[in-house]
Amino acid sequence: MHNNVVIALHKYFASKGFITACINFRGCGRSKGRTSWTGVPERGDYEGVIQYIKTSGPRKLSHLLISGYSFGSMIAASMPHDNLIPCSYLLISYPLSVQWALATVRSSFFTEQANQLLLTATSDCKVLLLYGDHDQFTGVRSYQNWIKNAGKHVESVMIPGADHFWFEFENALVEKVDG
Repeated sequence: MHNNVVIALHKYFASKGFITACINFRGCGRSKGRTSWTGVPERGDYEGVIQYIKTSGPRKLSHLLISGYSFGSMIAASMPHDNLIPCSYLLISYPLSVQWALATVRSSFFTEQANQLLLTATSDCKVLLLYGDHDQFTGVRSYQNWIKNAGKHVESVMIPGADHFWFEFENALVEKVDG
């Protein structure tokens, strides 16, 4: 949660009047939990946050943006969308080439979920994938191969010079989200 990407996006969306929620996954900071190395409990935590926002928010939601950075984008891409509320997905630095290490025995589940999302995106459920051309974990060619069969409601944007961590590229990231 105390990350340059998360902070930049949180500030941007909050300045636009959006309801935002930032979460740390198990094992981060002072969490009493432990990283699962399967991604399944973390997925449940994210789903719980979404349900809380949908049912306990200060106002009725007109649109839901499901977002994640790095490991969080892997989890976000696996979130089911609600047909009652239009939603979009913002996936930043999806860890495509190292997903196997982040979700060990469940990486195929997350691969299937992300691939399904890219194939089934609609005008009411768009996907924006942002990545840098200097990402240390997933190369440009891997991203390009991954999205070549994506649906027309998937937009992929490569940011020249940005790496996986986006240091000094936070403004470029926010500009692409705003655009």
